[in-house]
Amino acid sequence: VIMILGIVVVLASQLALISVILGESTSVGAAFKRGFSLLLPYLWVVLLTFLCTIAGFAIFVIPAIILTVFFGLSIFVFVGEAQRGVSVLVKSSEYVSGYWWPVAGRLLVGFLVSLVIFGATNLIFAPQTLANSILAAVISIVLVPVLSSYMYQIYTNLKQIKSQPGLVFKNPVTPRAIKGFAILGIIAFFGLIVILMSLGQQMLLELRQSELDETTFDQEAFEQAIREAVEKQQQLSQ
Repeated sequence: VIMILGIVVVLASQLALISVILGESTSVGAAFKRGFSLLLPYLWVVLLTFLCTIAGFAIFVIPAIILTVFFGLSIFVFVGEAQRGVSVLVKSSEYVSGYWWPVAGRLLVGFLVSLVIFGATNLIFAPQTLANSILAAVISIVLVPVLSSYMYQIYTNLKQIKSQPGLVFKNPVTPRAIKGFAILGIIAFFGLIVILMSLGQQMLLELRQSELDETTFDQEAFEQAIREAVEKQQQLSQ
């Protein structure tokens, strides 16, 4: 329950932040009100993204990376353009199409900057300490809006470029493709659950067998000790 509430708060906070960046909200209260009002339809977008990414990982990882870049602007499309569901992912992919490598490079830069900053906190303070946790929280409060603004600049630049007449880029991510990836993602997700359950059951059986072997060994040792004690008693009696 706590984990679910945490996810809800995080997603609502992301939507609230994007609402502020897009200029739709001018106060914290209005931003969070906007964020929570968009939460349910955004959960559908998040689920579609998750399923498509799982499907991408199921077919050798690279498709997952490709789709992650194509869907990187989806939250801006969702909040700023009133798109919903599959249309959000299609529109995000439409903006990125023709500029996949430049967008991927910029996303990589943002990721590496975050990695370096959070890695530095672990060098300054020992991991899993109160000081490290406080510093990481402060950095997150500052870094997340900065990175979101950075992504917003990518979004606005691509939107401006794609609005120019005469520019046509074929979008490889169609609604049919997204639905197909989502179905494959569902299959891969439940397949993963079955595999993990099978592995867990196998480990449990091996553990029980190991415990049974130890019990059998102890029983044999006990019986041997009894026999030796009886033999010794018989020798003393003679």
